[in-house]
Amino acid sequence: MAARVRLIDIGANLADPMFVGLYRGKQKHVVLNDFEHMLQRAFTSQVEKIIITGGSLSESKEALALARTHDRLHCTVGVRNVRPQGTSLRILPCETKTTHDADFPHQVVAVGEFGLDYDRLEFCDRTTQQLYFEKQFELAQVSNLPLFLHNRNTGADFYDMISRHRDSFRDGVVHSFTGSAAEAKQLVDLDLFIGINGCSLKTQDNLDVVKSIPIDRIMLETGTHPWNL
Repeated sequence: MAARVRLIDIGANLADPMFVGLYRGKQKHVVLNDFEHMLQRAFTSQVEKIIITGGSLSESKEALALARTHDRLHCTVGVRNVRPQGTSLRILPCETKTTHDADFPHQVVAVGEFGLDYDRLEFCDRTTQQLYFEKQFELAQVSNLPLFLHNRNTGADFYDMISRHRDSFRDGVVHSFTGSAAEAKQLVDLDLFIGINGCSLKTQDNLDVVKSIPIDRIMLETGTHPWNL
């Protein structure tokens, strides 16, 4: 009899407003609350744990609230690289009453997602992204939690910043990886994990990159966007 596969989804966007019918802040349709049914489908398919992604102050609060509803749910808290508006970063540590890792609710298992995204400069320029990327390493250091990192088309900037701060955090995963094999190797050499989802598997080049990553450095994520369910 084959061994049972234990799966952990490290990146589930269950706090996305689209799950409740909100699109760009407007209610477009009524959504039946099938959250529990969705979870049971996942658990029946051998998913042991689900980590809900927090990408803003409001999303992080919602992710934590959802994680508290089930003992197999966990979450991240952070401010996504293209959404550092206002004072969210300054408020986030205060809202979670963070002085050290023991002060985080036990459902919080990582800081993020955060990073750099040069494919979305219309939302946030490079300088601002880099400034807020730097600031979130402070939260990572006081929390002693792993990092849930985002990187899109940033050349050497992402790697340089991670290298500079590598001693300030213990573990991390670069999620939804779409870079080259050389970039993946650089990150693995920093003792980071690589998160693979549908975006990582679109082309033959993507598939060749994934094949080059050591199996013990790969983590799986679905994204669980509403349109994927």
